Amino acid sequence: MEPELKKFETHQPQIAVIDVNVDEKEKSPNKELFEKYFQGPSIPYTVLLSEDQSVKRSWTGFKSYQELVKEIKALENEGSQEPVSGEKQ
Repeated sequence: MEPELKKFETHQPQIAVIDVNVDEKEKSPNKELFEKYFQGPSIPYTVLLSEDQSVKRSWTGFKSYQELVKEIKALENEGSQEPVSGEKQ
């Protein structure tokens, strides 16, 4: 797992991070996750899912932990009906 994504385990454990190893994308569960969510033109590709597994946002290219946290907070502040951080309303 990318070190920047690994920071979520320590700093924001309510956000689950699933890492898909594209070097081993034919292995399960990498294959299923890659086929279901990858729609970017290149890697790294990050997908933010809601609790019901629907795609809330996606990014192509590297994003630091701080950038991802800002993006998640912005979505939360937009008044989303579903919390994106795993917090209950």
